[in-house]
Amino acid sequence: MQKEINLSYILTTFNKLQYLKVTLPFLIKACKEDEEIVVVDGGSKDGTVEYLNLLFQNNEIHQFISAPDKGEAHGTNKALLMAKGELIKIISDDDIYSFEATDGCKKFMLENREYDLMASNIIQVNLSSNEKVKAVFIKNNERDFEDWKNGKRANTFFCGLSLMMRRSSLPLLGLFNTYFKMIDIEYCVRVTSIKAKIAYSTNPVVISIINDNSNSTLFTSAYEKEYIKVSFAYEYFNNYLINYNYHNPYSIKDSVTNFFKLLKNRTSKQKIVNANYPISINEFDNIEKSNYEEIYLRGLQLMTDFSKKYKTVFIR
Repeated sequence: MQKEINLSYILTTFNKLQYLKVTLPFLIKACKEDEEIVVVDGGSKDGTVEYLNLLFQNNEIHQFISAPDKGEAHGTNKALLMAKGELIKIISDDDIYSFEATDGCKKFMLENREYDLMASNIIQVNLSSNEKVKAVFIKNNERDFEDWKNGKRANTFFCGLSLMMRRSSLPLLGLFNTYFKMIDIEYCVRVTSIKAKIAYSTNPVVISIINDNSNSTLFTSAYEKEYIKVSFAYEYFNNYLINYNYHNPYSIKDSVTNFFKLLKNRTSKQKIVNANYPISINEFDNIEKSNYEEIYLRGLQLMTDFSKKYKTVFIR
């Protein structure tokens, strides 16, 4: 008799063996009897395929395929269609997840089956900057989400790394758009534009690690162009880089006007106020950026401390 699967972890990867060898053992250890791990590789050439195939043969991961694809969205869509769980949790190959917080989201979604999707706050660590490594707790997405729930915004963005979705809701939510490199921008704005039923966890589920191989680092120029495309497609144009006054959704005229204001501010080197309201967390002092394993272990401890210190609130 086939066991019931309540949650599928889906992970896409490409030539990230050094990270996978750190992150996957923790995911495997956290995986419960009613859960599965689905891994889609994009045709790696760095030993990833051999490593993952060994895990698959040992039944440590439950589904695994490797074939060239057309980017992250394509690989993620493959994994979504392979998943057997009632719920699907997106996991990345080089970020740090709190499986305790994830389990709380899973419990909420199983008890509240009317919800299509859940997102959460995140912590961010940037290894690509020249500054000292530090963690930043970013809460602006929570504020924007509350505005969306209260009808003050037509749509909003939240970090794709935090997403947990209901498999039966895929016909409504849709797959990820393979036209985009920054796949969560279009996806999040789209699902909030169609008024999907979404909940939000105030406790961070993930620490986003920005490194030299991150999409946000590799495709910075594409990100800016795609942001503008989404702005026009969904009348989504946030001017928070200029000031804190929200007028959403913008008309096309307002979008163009504010876009040129943004360009003017950038070219004039005007100091731009950070609207993320970040909270710095000094948990990564005196650590080498190249020591990913140590960063990961410290990140796990940080997530555990957060779970104890901050009571999770599910915004619904």
